[in-house]
Amino acid sequence: MSAQAEIVVSERNEAIELGAWSVRRRLGRGGMGTVYHCYNPLVPDIEAAVKTMDASMSRSVRSRKRFIREAEVLFSLDHPHIVKVRNVHMDHMPPFLEMDFVAGTSLGALMAKGALTKGAATSLAAQMSSAVHYLHSRGVFHRDIKPDNIILAGERSTLVDFGLVSEDHQATLNRPGALFGTLQYVPPEWGGGSRPSGLSWDRYSLGIVIYEAFTGHHAFERPESGSLLENLSVVQDKKRAIPHLDPGPSAPDEVRWLVRALTARDPLHRVVDLESTAARLRMVRREMSASDAQALPVPGSKSPGSGSDTWHSVAELGGRGGAPTAVPETGSFTVEKGASDHPDRSAAQTASHAPGPNPTLVPRHMSAQTLVDLPMEPQEAAPALASEPRRRAPVGVALAVAVAAAVSGLLVASPSGVDEPSSGPTAWPLERVVLPETMLLEVSELLDGKPISRDEQPLVEAGNHTLRFVIGTDCDASDPGPHCHVYDRPFTVGADGTGARRRISLPAFSRRMVQISSSQGAFRVRLDDRPWTDARTEHRFDALLPGVYAVVLQAGECPDQPCLDGCPASCVEEPRTVVVPYEGTEPVVMAARIQAPARPVVAAPQAVSRGLRGLVSVGRFERWLERNTGYGPNGAQGRKQSKRYLIGWDGLKAPSNRPGRVITESSAMVDVSAEVARRFCDGHGGLQPVDAAPQSWPITDNSVPMFEFREGTSGPVVIGSDGAVTVVGSLTAVQPQTGFRCRR
Repeated sequence: MSAQAEIVVSERNEAIELGAWSVRRRLGRGGMGTVYHCYNPLVPDIEAAVKTMDASMSRSVRSRKRFIREAEVLFSLDHPHIVKVRNVHMDHMPPFLEMDFVAGTSLGALMAKGALTKGAATSLAAQMSSAVHYLHSRGVFHRDIKPDNIILAGERSTLVDFGLVSEDHQATLNRPGALFGTLQYVPPEWGGGSRPSGLSWDRYSLGIVIYEAFTGHHAFERPESGSLLENLSVVQDKKRAIPHLDPGPSAPDEVRWLVRALTARDPLHRVVDLESTAARLRMVRREMSASDAQALPVPGSKSPGSGSDTWHSVAELGGRGGAPTAVPETGSFTVEKGASDHPDRSAAQTASHAPGPNPTLVPRHMSAQTLVDLPMEPQEAAPALASEPRRRAPVGVALAVAVAAAVSGLLVASPSGVDEPSSGPTAWPLERVVLPETMLLEVSELLDGKPISRDEQPLVEAGNHTLRFVIGTDCDASDPGPHCHVYDRPFTVGADGTGARRRISLPAFSRRMVQISSSQGAFRVRLDDRPWTDARTEHRFDALLPGVYAVVLQAGECPDQPCLDGCPASCVEEPRTVVVPYEGTEPVVMAARIQAPARPVVAAPQAVSRGLRGLVSVGRFERWLERNTGYGPNGAQGRKQSKRYLIGWDGLKAPSNRPGRVITESSAMVDVSAEVARRFCDGHGGLQPVDAAPQSWPITDNSVPMFEFREGTSGPVVIGSDGAVTVVGSLTAVQPQTGFRCRR
C-alpha cells in the first residue's frame, strides 16, 4: 500500500492506523467493509468508530457513490438514538467514515445470553420507535434494522450501520442481483423481482426486533442447510402464513399491540404513529415497578400467570443455525405447479404444501384455528404499498410435510380461546392524506365539530366520525357564503382501528372572470389593494379565485386613495362588493351606474338631513352595544366581522369625527355588517323590507349614507340611493357608507 494512503496494516493485514487514528480493535466486518474502534494517539480519550470501505468495492464507482451516500445521509441526521457521522475521507485508499464511537453491546450479542429485562426491552422499543419515526419524517429509510445493528449501553440504544440507507426520491444504489437486506428481517411481501417501500420495510423489521428483545429468541430462524434461495423461500413462507407476531402476555399490552401492528402480514395494516407510540412506551417504562424490570421468562418456561401453560414460538422448529443472511435484491422465483399462493389453504392443500410454522405465541393447549387476525383494511384508496404476488422457489415436499407434522404436534385442539392482550388500545391516531397537498385557498379542518390542524393526528375511538373541510377565505362552517365550500366525509373506525387511515381528495374549483361595466361613461376601478385601472365603459379581472372582493368605482376628479365618505365634490365614489362563487365556471358580471359630477355641489349645512329620517342613529347603536357587549369591537361576535367593523371606535363609543365628517348621536350608523344590522333590528320587527319606502333618496351631504341594508326575499340586500339592489355576498362583511332601518 502506498504511503499516500495513510493506512497502516499489520502482518495479518489488519489495520492498525487509519489516517490520524490509531486502532484499538476491530468491531466487526460486513459486506461493504470493516468497522474499527479507534482513538487519537495525541489525545487517547478522543475516540471514534471508523468504517473502512472494502478494498475490492472501493474500485467500483457505484460502490463509492453508495458509500458517500451513506455518509451524506448520516451527516444530516441528529437524533439521540442514531449514530452520528463526523466526516468522510474519500481521498484515502480505501475510503473511510468517521463516526461517534458508541460504547455498549449489540442486541444480537445480548440475545445470545437470554432475554432483556422488561424495562430494558420497553426502553428499546420506545427509543427505536422514536428513531425510525425521525428517519421516516425526513424521507430516509434504513432497510437493515436488526439486533446486530442496535447497540445497547444499559437502557440506552443506538441504531447503527446505514449501509443500505435510501431516500424515497432517490433511485436505489444497488444493482439488480446485489445483496440487500437481512433474510430474517425483510418483510413478507419481499420477492418476485420487486422491493417493498422503505417505510413498510423498516416498520416490519422494527416489529421483529422488538418481538425478539422481549422473547429472547429469533422470530424466524434460517434453516441450517439449503441454498440461499431455498432458505429465502422457507422463511418468507413462514412470514406469509401468519397474520402477525405477538410477544405474549409477559410483555406490556402497549408493546403487544405495537408488535402486532408492525408485523402485520399486509403492509397496508402497518399503520402506526411511531412518535406518539414512543411517548406512550416511555410512560409505560416510568410506571414499571422494580419487579417489572426483572428478566423476562425464557420461551419454553412457564410464564407468570399462565398456570401450567407453556408458551412457545413455533419458529423454534426451524433450528438455530444461521447467522444473519443477506437477501438478493432481485431474483426469479417459480411457483410450484399446483401449489396455492393463498395463506388460507384448505386442509388438503396444507397436507401437501404446509404454510410453515406460525410464530405467534400460543399455549400448547390452543388450536391453530383459534388464531385471530387483526384486519385494518383502509376504507380509502391507499398509496401503492400492496404486497407482491407470493412466489417462491420449489421446496421439497418431504420438508413441508415434516414442518406440518411438527406444527400439529405443538398445537393441540382445545376449546379455549387465544390469550389476547388484556386491554388493547381504545383510540388510534387519525392518519390522513389530503389532496391536493397545496391549496390556493384556505382550508380548515374539523373532526366531529372540533378544529384540528393539518399536521395533527388526533386520536379517534371506535365508532362513527365526520371530517369536515371548510374551503375558502374568511369562511364560517356554520354560515358559509357562496364563495365557500363545506365538504363532509363521514367514516367509521372499527374496534381494531380499521378506518383510522384516510385519503381525501378535495373538490375542485375554477378561477373566474369578473366583468364590471357602466353605462354612464368613463370610470376607474380598484379591486382590493390592486392598482387603479381606467376603463371607458367596461373592465375585466381574469382568473380570480373564489372569494369576496372589495371593489371601488370612481368617476370625476378623485384622490389617489379611496375617499370613502370624505370625497370632494368633484369626485363620485361607489364602493361595491363582488363575490366569486366556489361552484360554477361562468363569468361574474357587475353593472354599475357611476357618472362624474358636472360641477361640485356644496350643500347647505343642516341639523339633521332629510335623508337621515328613520335610519338607526349612532346614539341608538351605542345604547344597544351597552346591553350587547359581545358585538363591541373586541367582543366575541365583533371579532367575527370584517376588519372595517366599527372602525375608529373606542370600546363602545363612536369617534367624534371621521375625515370630512362630524359624528354626533344623531348621525346615521354605518360601518356595520348585514349580520349586526339584523341583530340590532331583531327587537324592532327586523330589517326594513326592500320594497319599503324610501326606494331612493337624494345625497344632500356626506352625512347621508349612499346605501342601506334591507331584508330581501332570500336574505339581506343592499339598496342604493338610486334604487339599485344588490345581494349581500357576506353577512360579516362591512359595507362602506351603508346605514340601515328597522321596521319599527
